[in-house]
Amino acid sequence: MGWLLEDLVHKDSASRRMVDEWAEESYIALRSFKPKRMAHPTILTDAEWQSIKIPTLYLVGENEKLHSAQKAVERLHKVAPQVEAEVIPNAGHDLTIVQADLVNRKIVEFLERPCH
Repeated sequence: MGWLLEDLVHKDSASRRMVDEWAEESYIALRSFKPKRMAHPTILTDAEWQSIKIPTLYLVGENEKLHSAQKAVERLHKVAPQVEAEVIPNAGHDLTIVQADLVNRKIVEFLERPCH
């Protein structure tokens, strides 16, 4: 948890406690329940990205641990320019918490735009 949510860990002591609690709860859950196989995220092909016709917003934290945020956005700009893609600074996988105001503002602005 600390590795994945590193920006949240370093935000402040309350955030660090929250991550510690999540880690502890996850550990207890793993020990208490029969593990379920997690679904692995699907990587869309270029053709699949190009087939998206509805307005789409893709936000990713610059410190994302699971993949390169910059490479993902560059790929989207190249193969799916109709997808609005942006890197959120000073955040990683935890972008919706660490940069909540910025992420929420971006989403609201996106949703308030008239459909193309």
